[in-house]
Amino acid sequence: MSDKLTATGTIYRINEAVQVTERFRKRTFVLEMGGKSPQFVEFELVGNECEHLDEYSVGEKTTVEFELRGREWTSPDTGQVRFFTTLRVGGMSFEGGKRKAAPVDDNVPF
Repeated sequence: MSDKLTATGTIYRINEAVQVTERFRKRTFVLEMGGKSPQFVEFELVGNECEHLDEYSVGEKTTVEFELRGREWTSPDTGQVRFFTTLRVGGMSFEGGKRKAAPVDDNVPF
């Protein structure tokens, strides 16, 4: 597990939850950060934390606490190795105060 990081920006998009496998569900959202050259960064919540995004709206200024996650994957068809990076949300707050935390669940597989 990596150190906690934070990012502040405006919610640009909130996606619906996706059931990836029988036991793994995730939901992503995009935060717009920066001024003249805005950056659009995707963050992820997993499992029961997916519902925490229901409290937020597009256009709302938000601070996100997250952990940087990464994994290696080998294609069963070609043997090609790829690496994936995920920004896993550990908590969120909106401009003006704290909302319900979205704790990181270390038991949820990638």
